[in-house]
Amino acid sequence: NKKTLSKKQFLKKINVKNEKFEKIVVVAPHAFSDAAHSLGRLFIFPDYFSHLKETLNHIKTIKTTLWIIRPHPSSNIYGEEGIVENLVKKMNCANIKICPKKINTDNLVRITDGVVTGRGKIALEFASSGKPALIAGKCSFSDLGFLLEPKNKKEYMYFLSNFGKVKNLNNNQIEKARRTSMYLERYNENHVFENKLIPYFKRKKP
Repeated sequence: NKKTLSKKQFLKKINVKNEKFEKIVVVAPHAFSDAAHSLGRLFIFPDYFSHLKETLNHIKTIKTTLWIIRPHPSSNIYGEEGIVENLVKKMNCANIKICPKKINTDNLVRITDGVVTGRGKIALEFASSGKPALIAGKCSFSDLGFLLEPKNKKEYMYFLSNFGKVKNLNNNQIEKARRTSMYLERYNENHVFENKLIPYFKRKKP
């Protein structure tokens, strides 16, 4: 039941003129109560809500980029529907817009220039299409050379400020992202953490 939009149709739907911005970047927050601390200190923000709020406060000053905020598809399941929308509405910034609901991820990847997320798989989808993806914590597909992975909050904000200058991925990075995507589709993520493909997540045996 989702529509496929061209970039022109998408911008018209959110009431934006294309010539105003150099880049269009998606910000994809997590569901705030979905196991935010499951990986311990491997996230550079205290929680997923802090990640979104601090990201919004920073990007409102980056006027050359249009930031599309896409609430997590499971927000309604966790009773969080409307939280992201209200945050964006209160900010009232011309360069920050809520993503229309009836648009799928593939369509969004095609008509935008990159993505910012905590550690969501949408980063892998963008990278698989050759577009830069910034994450804020370790995940099952980090440390493989195709993501922007800041070590701390200061570096994260630096990446945000300079996201418009980041180049698209090269062929080797795209190939690695696609192979990783295929691997994760084939195997349960519980097994991924124990695999040599991602040595960072080796589990200790009891």
